[in-house]
Order: sequence, then C-alpha cells, then structure tokens
Amino acid sequence: MYDLRNTKYEFLNAWVHDCMEKLVELDKEKEFNLASYFSRLAFIASIQ
Repeated sequence: MYDLRNTKYEFLNAWVHDCMEKLVELDKEKEFNLASYFSRLAFIASIQ
C-alpha cells in the first residue's frame, strides 16, 4: 500500500515504479495490458 501522506508527484512516481516492476515481471507471460495501467494512472492523477 502506498503512503497517502506523500505528495501527488511522490505518489505517482512510486506507482509508476511499481507498474514498471510489474511490466518486467509479466513481460514473459505476454498477458500484460499496458493500456490498463496508463488509464489507471491517468485516473489517479485526475483525482489527486
């Protein structure tokens, strides 16, 4: 879980870093939907 006391940009940076780790983990599985992660990122950014 992310520390919600972080600033908007610290939160987003941590979230993007987490997504990139997942991208590396799932790359071999060919089941990674990059679009869903970026749409979620845009949603999170819009509500901060």
